[in-house]
Amino acid sequence: MINFETTNPKKNLISLTPLIDVVFILLVFFMLATSFTKWHSIHLGFGEATNVSDIDKKGTLVEIVSESNYQIDGSIKNMPQIESIVRNKLKSNPEHFVLVQPRENVPLQELVYVMGQLSKLVGKNISVAKEQK
Repeated sequence: MINFETTNPKKNLISLTPLIDVVFILLVFFMLATSFTKWHSIHLGFGEATNVSDIDKKGTLVEIVSESNYQIDGSIKNMPQIESIVRNKLKSNPEHFVLVQPRENVPLQELVYVMGQLSKLVGKNISVAKEQK
């Protein structure tokens, strides 16, 4: 006997739930792994001064004594005071430059912070001075 019934095999549907879970996990991963801070570069020029008298005439030496302690003109100041002094010197001489000199055991992040703050004022007229022994 011949069977004339047609059987409709059920089609297996692909479930989208696991795909949505994977996409969500990737989204969360990239949100947590991505940094949204603004990165900008600081131009590091070389100072033209060769001795201390040239620095006094044409520029300012800012020494980083420790974190949040800076020395300028022989006295310890904080960053807003340093910015005010540099701003006043720029008014009298637009070509004024700043040398930043970190002392021993000063974290690199502190140097980058000072360079970033002062480069907003003096632009490319900023340089790093190494400590003379």
